[in-house]
Amino acid sequence: GVQTVDISVFPNGYSPNNIQVKAGSPVRLNLTPSGGLGCTSVFRMPQLGITERLSEGTTTPVEFTPQERGKLTWTCSMGMFRGVIEVI
Repeated sequence: GVQTVDISVFPNGYSPNNIQVKAGSPVRLNLTPSGGLGCTSVFRMPQLGITERLSEGTTTPVEFTPQERGKLTWTCSMGMFRGVIEVI
């Protein structure tokens, strides 16, 4: 099945900001803004070419299937706030 992770998006970061998923299985990140948005209104995963614009009051799903073990990083539009996905 799909590995689903709910992530709260705040003006100053993400919670959780460190998650673990299994390689070869689909992943869905449910991004839910809370408390306003600044540069976190844009969610980026440069390694996978993913960029999503988030809207307050709306959960945005981001789906991908990691193929290799290692670490994937996500950031806000400015790269100030980030999170890490450990692929095992």
